Amino acid sequence: MTGSSARKLRTQSVNLLPGRVAQFQMHGFAVGEVESQSLEEHLLFGALPEIYLEQNWENKEFDLRSYVEIYLEQEIRQEAVIRNLGAFGRFLEWAAIEAGQVLNYSKIAQDVGVSVNTLRGYFEILFDTLIAERVSPITMSDSRKKLIKTDRFLFFDLGVRRLCANEGTKLEPSRLGRLFEQFVGIELIKQFQNLQPHYRLKFWRDPDGPEVDWVIETSDEWIPIEVKLTKVVREKDLPHLKTFLREYPSRAKRAFVVANVEQPYKLDESIAAVPWKMLAKLEFLR
Repeated sequence: MTGSSARKLRTQSVNLLPGRVAQFQMHGFAVGEVESQSLEEHLLFGALPEIYLEQNWENKEFDLRSYVEIYLEQEIRQEAVIRNLGAFGRFLEWAAIEAGQVLNYSKIAQDVGVSVNTLRGYFEILFDTLIAERVSPITMSDSRKKLIKTDRFLFFDLGVRRLCANEGTKLEPSRLGRLFEQFVGIELIKQFQNLQPHYRLKFWRDPDGPEVDWVIETSDEWIPIEVKLTKVVREKDLPHLKTFLREYPSRAKRAFVVANVEQPYKLDESIAAVPWKMLAKLEFLR
């Protein structure tokens, strides 16, 4: 079972009679499952178990590179019967660099040097093999007519993403901030699938104005979340959350800022700052 291809299991004919098949998705470690490593290690090395438990950074890097070179660059290419290996290698690098962004097929296709249709096929391979996750936007609004309607995407693991992007371990603070946003999104997806499979991760963005990094969609609630790589959350970090709460008063009653703070604290009557470690078992939602 563990040697099976996710793509083949999805695309080849199997007996799907009820009672014979159930789908489970296995992830790297989620926050709270094992003794926590530093935030920097989460952002740089991800959460694959063998990588996570290795203490030596050089060994972590070696193992991650082996995973990328052996699995991603060979197995996935063979699965996809890809003829232009150079183009697919460039695609993997660009996809890793652009992870967390709204999908712009035309831009990436131009940078990689393939057609848009070919690029869409490459992305479908990443989705089919569970290397990438789609995150859909909230598009319903009575007052905003230009809300983004295109999906974002996340790599399943930040360590794998970094190696695919050919980035080292010394990243600029602005880059770490964007990775922290992706880290929170990935952790929420893990926790949902482990604990609340009916929850969905969304985002909200008006290209002419406010945006919210992540929105938790439950059966009766939208919970907007901003992500800030800071140890102090201030009033200036809240306007987009407040806009969202005003925009959807019937569904959005509370909001959170996930940050590198030590303890949770209230910012106003409906918004709280919470430590990233409280992502474990969705503790901040209780």
